[in-house]
Amino acid sequence: EGFQVFMKSKMDEDLFNLGLRLYDLDIDDKAIIVFSECLKRNVKPDISSFKLAGALLATGKEDEGIKHLENAVKMNPKYVDAYFNLGAIYYDRGLYSKSVENYRKVYLFRPNDDKAVYGFAAAEYALGEFDLSLEDCKKALTLNPKNENAKVLFDMLQHRSK
Repeated sequence: EGFQVFMKSKMDEDLFNLGLRLYDLDIDDKAIIVFSECLKRNVKPDISSFKLAGALLATGKEDEGIKHLENAVKMNPKYVDAYFNLGAIYYDRGLYSKSVENYRKVYLFRPNDDKAVYGFAAAEYALGEFDLSLEDCKKALTLNPKNENAKVLFDMLQHRSK
């Protein structure tokens, strides 16, 4: 295919930048090809894996996307955005313990991230850990009183205790 030839002619940095442009334009099928090639060439492998995961998730290839997010955090244990995405995906899949685990890693590196705190509060709620969920929900609202999701969860938790 012509795109393969074009891609192979690119130097590593140019190839990576091409992948970023395709990703930002939501041209996910081509971004998948480019970031896969970046991984073969070992070009910024943590970011390439993260971006590849995003493109795969956007095309409905969730299992493959998760695998690449997991690879991104293995390569870079401080990859906060990858942990955040894993927290959300695992929550959506009903894997609440894994969701909490990933959102807590975000919190380790970004303790003022109200969305991450809300993320583990919601997963704790789903696990039936209501006291812990309430405590963390309050923490999310302290960080950001305008967090609408945390407000809803807080109301749900308040009504549970009555």
